[in-house]
Amino acid sequence: MKRILVIVLLLTTGMWALPVAHQVALTWTQSASTDIDHDCVYRSQVSGVYTQANQLFCSAAGTPMTAYLDLTPKSGQTYFYVTTAVSKAGTESPFSNEVKTLIPQDVMPNTNLSEASQ
Repeated sequence: MKRILVIVLLLTTGMWALPVAHQVALTWTQSASTDIDHDCVYRSQVSGVYTQANQLFCSAAGTPMTAYLDLTPKSGQTYFYVTTAVSKAGTESPFSNEVKTLIPQDVMPNTNLSEASQ
């Protein structure tokens, strides 16, 4: 079950002194197999290291998916993502290809008006 994983980084900017909320949108092509029960998404800060401990999300039984929105990435961090498909018998596929994203560092605007006008 080879699948392609595509990553899109979405930024939602905050207002003045509020922090910036980051999101990572993942999409992939589902296997053509009719035996897929559900999918899992893994996130790691180390390339190639994926265990149950860094399993980010699994869809409910009987609900395969082809997209996931990670709402918890932190500013300035690098993340690696993979997905798996789980069969109706509970067998998990090998990991998909890995994608990497760097979450931008938050930059707060200069709120000192006297400094900004110089």
